[in-house]
Amino acid sequence: MIPNKVYQGLAIGRAVVTAATPAFLPALRADEAQGLVWARPGEPESICKAVERIHQRRGELTALGKAARRTYRRYYSNRVIRDVLSELLDAGKQPDLP
Repeated sequence: MIPNKVYQGLAIGRAVVTAATPAFLPALRADEAQGLVWARPGEPESICKAVERIHQRRGELTALGKAARRTYRRYYSNRVIRDVLSELLDAGKQPDLP
């Protein structure tokens, strides 16, 4: 499950620190330049290191924010979610019988 804070943060164009879980696409987990900064769940030290990485890139926060917004539009916008759900529902339809 992806926490709502992730959608909200990306939608407003902010880098988001979140847990690196299988709920996220591997392409997103592999690259922090897309506005998601990864930490291991339940490990305070990992969260601290994620915040340090953002701090070290503070000169790039505007670019990270723009990347976050692009990530939202590409993967998590209402339009994308609607389209995915529509495809899933259409795939489950039974053909009309005469």
